[in-house]
Amino acid sequence: SFGYTPGLFETSGFRVMLHAGRAPIRWIEGQPASARREMKYSRAVASDGRYSARLTCDFHEDLEVQVPQGHEMLSVDLWLETRSFVEQLDSLLDMVGLGNNLPEFSHIFLGRVIANLPPEDVEAV
Repeated sequence: SFGYTPGLFETSGFRVMLHAGRAPIRWIEGQPASARREMKYSRAVASDGRYSARLTCDFHEDLEVQVPQGHEMLSVDLWLETRSFVEQLDSLLDMVGLGNNLPEFSHIFLGRVIANLPPEDVEAV
């Protein structure tokens, strides 16, 4: 558990954000990031008859990130992006000037993967 309980009428999904080097852990608007992807739920039955739950989220996107010279690693952050009913209602009220300027989405950090980059003169993935 990471302290998140979904609310009624809430929309949520996962996003991946890329950084050159080790950036501070925070959501940055405009940073290269995937589109929001929905989580898929399925059940599996093991050979011994035990049930298990499986949660998956596939990202099939190409993202470009500028890597300044001298950076030797790439950080990939996973975020849960949520929008509550109140935030959805507030954006509708904003259209007529009655909103409270709530953020469009909330972001919860879930984890980070760091990969070493090859030297500049080497083509490798």
